[in-house]
Amino acid sequence: MTVPSESLWPLPDAPGGEWVAWATAWRSVAALELTCLELTERGALLRGGPGPFPLNPNGAVNGGILAAMADQAFGVLAMRASARFVPATANLQLEFHRPLHGEVTVRASSLPGGSRLQFLEAALEDAQGRRCASARATMVAVMERPDTQHDN
Repeated sequence: MTVPSESLWPLPDAPGGEWVAWATAWRSVAALELTCLELTERGALLRGGPGPFPLNPNGAVNGGILAAMADQAFGVLAMRASARFVPATANLQLEFHRPLHGEVTVRASSLPGGSRLQFLEAALEDAQGRRCASARATMVAVMERPDTQHDN
């Protein structure tokens, strides 16, 4: 498998702000006009959007855009949590509870998993803090991170 073309490497090697800046700068996160506010090995908080995408006729953010936002939050969280592997989304499920108008907050968290599988969940909230959608994902390790490979 080839290394992704995005400028992801090297990843930060320190906890805290470097990871937040890395996640915010990721092109697919930036394209959705999301800003990463917190990123640890256990959780991520992103806010913003809905980006340059047209709204539904009722003025709500399109469900596909919410899915992309959740997937990007899961991606940065899985990268932060993984010591050796680059994750890919194996499964993504969303449930829509109410229309989401305006700014989106994505609260993602990591659930117990294995060495090559990560299970994640997220709440997508409106500006008033109301849960408008719930998401769950399974991420699978698809390759070793280039910044952890060493010559023997």
